[in-house]
Amino acid sequence: MTAQNQTSGLVALLGPQSQTASVAMAVNALGVEGNLGVITAGWRDAEGDTGALVDHLGSEVTDLAVYDRVEKIFALDRELFRAHRKRQDVLKQLQRLYRVRLRAGADACYRLMKRSEDADLVRSQLRAAISQLRALDRFHARQIAKVHSEFEDEVTLAERPAVRDHRAELADLLGKLGAVLIAGGHVAVLASRLRLLGMRELLAGHPLIGWSAGAMVMTDRLVLFHDRAPQGRREPELMDVGLARAPRLVALPAASQRLDLAQKDHLALMARRFAPASCLALDENDWIAWSNERLLATRGARRIRRSGSLAEVHAVA
Repeated sequence: MTAQNQTSGLVALLGPQSQTASVAMAVNALGVEGNLGVITAGWRDAEGDTGALVDHLGSEVTDLAVYDRVEKIFALDRELFRAHRKRQDVLKQLQRLYRVRLRAGADACYRLMKRSEDADLVRSQLRAAISQLRALDRFHARQIAKVHSEFEDEVTLAERPAVRDHRAELADLLGKLGAVLIAGGHVAVLASRLRLLGMRELLAGHPLIGWSAGAMVMTDRLVLFHDRAPQGRREPELMDVGLARAPRLVALPAASQRLDLAQKDHLALMARRFAPASCLALDENDWIAWSNERLLATRGARRIRRSGSLAEVHAVA
């Protein structure tokens, strides 16, 4: 039995890798064997600068060059480049319109949380308000999926020679790897490049270990969040769909830096809004892994409860 077969379905989500990288710890603890591939498309022009990662792992990695491959595709196929840019512009417009409704809906929830009238009446109104937010998220997800589908149909994406050639090369490379690492960086760029190359299908069944934005794209829905952004707090917002290898999870890397954990109302609304998915705080050194939906191991990962408190996640022996 090959290493890939032994770890088929393995998925690990990690927090940021800045001062004390934990990728090697996860690789070793999970028994990942064979050659490692890496996707660093979120680093954009710095893609391929994997020296620090190689030093940390103590072994070479195969860079799948996802960002560069898409740049080469666009250079050869200008029609596709223009259609892709148009698609991105539509998605940005959708996101701006979604934020208008999201801010209003979330503000109503926070106001209701602070009301002092009859508790039963307030609870009923709050449930309805949260239900409306959840409906908005579902509507936005459908709109995003529609834009993606129309784009791929319009350009016959899978049939374009440059795309087809790179997908074939990637499929060949992936067949020689024991696992694939997905680094962080710019999550929107990473998600877009993965989608264009059909990586959801190509990575199916391959063991994956991702950190920061790399952890986010392994979930079924990418949620942007930041309580301490320079322009002010941003309400958590659905941005796109991911690889869906970690379903029913919302990955929140660098949670202690990006979330105000003292604001229990904000955390409680996040937990209730995205349920039944678990909102998972992943700080430096934190990681969580499972295989075929069975939790294998955790280190420091915390789940946001409906009360707004955080509880460490533990694997069941």
